[in-house]
Formats: sequence, C-alpha cells, structure tokens
Amino acid sequence: MTYAIHASRNGHSVVTIRISPISAVDKARLLERLDWQVHITDSAGRQFDVSGFDRFLSGRSPHNDVSRLEKFN
Repeated sequence: MTYAIHASRNGHSVVTIRISPISAVDKARLLERLDWQVHITDSAGRQFDVSGFDRFLSGRSPHNDVSRLEKFN
C-alpha cells in the first residue's frame, strides 16, 4: 500500500509518496510543524488530517471501519 502526503502553503502544493504508514506520518508531521496544511491519503482513498494520524497508525479510519474488516479477509 502507498500513502500520499498532500501539503499546501502560500498557494503552493506538493504531494509526497511513502510506502510505510509510519514514514508517511513522520513526513506529514514535519511539514505541519513547518506551517504546511497536510493530510494523508491511503491507496484506498481514505483521507486523514493531522487530528486523525493516530487513528491512521492504528489502522482505523475516522469515516468507517473497513481497515479492521480487511484484516479478516
């Protein structure tokens, strides 16, 4: 699975790709500390903003619980 970190600031936007959820959150938190607006999108299209990063790392979506069900399939 891949993770896209979307960041924007002062009319500029960047997208960075990571293959590890931990490295995605690390990069997103670094950008957020540098005053970028950030969110992470997983390959299933679920989006996580800064307040949802802990749920993202635990495998739970703020919108649904599909990720937990996928572990049983």
